[in-house]
Amino acid sequence: MNADALAVISTKTRDALRHRFQLGQNPGGIAYGYRTKIEHDARGERIRGLVEIDPAQAQIVIRIFEEYVAGRSPDAIAKQLNREAIPAPRSGKRDKKPGVVRAMWAANTITGNAQRGTGLLNNIRYIGLRPFEKQQFRKNPETGRRHSFVNPADKQQQPIKVPELRIVSDELWQAVKARQEKLSTGPRSTIQKTARRPFWEQQRPRYLLSGKMTCGECGSAFAKGGKHRFRCQGSAKKGEAFCTNRLSVRQDDLDRRILAGLQNELMQAEVLDAFQEEYAVETARLSKLSDSLRPVHEREHAEVAEKLSMLKSAIMKGVDPTMFVEEMNQLLARQQTLESQLAINDVDTHVGDIVLQPDLAALYHSKISALTDAFEDEALRAEAFEKIRELIAGVVFVPEGDELAIHLRGELVSILELCACSDTKKPPAGLTEEALQIKLVAGVGFEPTTFRL
Repeated sequence: MNADALAVISTKTRDALRHRFQLGQNPGGIAYGYRTKIEHDARGERIRGLVEIDPAQAQIVIRIFEEYVAGRSPDAIAKQLNREAIPAPRSGKRDKKPGVVRAMWAANTITGNAQRGTGLLNNIRYIGLRPFEKQQFRKNPETGRRHSFVNPADKQQQPIKVPELRIVSDELWQAVKARQEKLSTGPRSTIQKTARRPFWEQQRPRYLLSGKMTCGECGSAFAKGGKHRFRCQGSAKKGEAFCTNRLSVRQDDLDRRILAGLQNELMQAEVLDAFQEEYAVETARLSKLSDSLRPVHEREHAEVAEKLSMLKSAIMKGVDPTMFVEEMNQLLARQQTLESQLAINDVDTHVGDIVLQPDLAALYHSKISALTDAFEDEALRAEAFEKIRELIAGVVFVPEGDELAIHLRGELVSILELCACSDTKKPPAGLTEEALQIKLVAGVGFEPTTFRL
């Protein structure tokens, strides 16, 4: 009888919460960043289920999102918040032991579980959506602990829009999702449904050139060969018979030389002039090719659309649709291919209109100077660390007598993106397509950004 009574109470509670959700009210607990909103009806009774944004907590939410996008790890963010004594979610609620504060910031508080939508970085409430019945909790009768279970898709309620409760902008939200996808490690993740990546690709780079250094003698990786030095791993592990490059370089000296090279050597005037000439020739060729192919693609696209229309008409008249399954699939696939090709043609047509800035070299030097200064600032180091790594395509170490020559190769697309972005860090529209075209121009054999330090 006790079990039956609990089941009835549970059903009634869920029904009441579902009704409150359908009325547009908050059906459950209050997420971090919000607080209870006090309003009364005509009879003077308080209206249940109303929440509003808590300005102080909302600022912390935005700060966490921005620092994560800037490259800081969730663990570093959580530790910094604890050092500043910023109250965490559920702080003030005490554990079963008297006098023990229950909650402080932790990395899992920020990251949560992307598959279940938990954690601050995955809470869709911050973009003005209110979810309901994503998961349910069941108590283990032996231990008394609650365990969460994701509800099937058919039992989950569609989130409703509550724009007045938005805290995070769409741009910042998408930037977080992009970084989560980049760092996603498991095949179970809903962010990246791909095979598990090798473990060395899942690690956060510890040093400025981690994963970008190779030996010019044997092609092996350059990695830590001491507390403060990098050396060829082929020579260290396989001996001089495999590689004779026994020279090493200190980490601080390497970082200093790389930063100096980026600032003083990368964007040389004669190399930039050569690239701009090649860019003009290639964009003219792409534009001409696009003009010649577009009529052919448009004509074929119209023919495919007409055939699909005829098949649909036949099915509407009662013809067995299974007779056309294979043919319709082929036509639909071809239609998608042609539409993609037409979209590429549109990009090729407009890429010739893109003009590189005449003062590109001066603009680059000012940007990289600011970036180098930020790298020396502890507060800005994480963001500068990520941006500088994006500018470096690879570093090759070549022994020359008793010295180790460093050949640095810049990432052309990232360099142009850095110059195109304004101080607001918001890239202009169409930058990705432009960068793809520029990368084609650079191609193999045209390496204007390689130089020796």
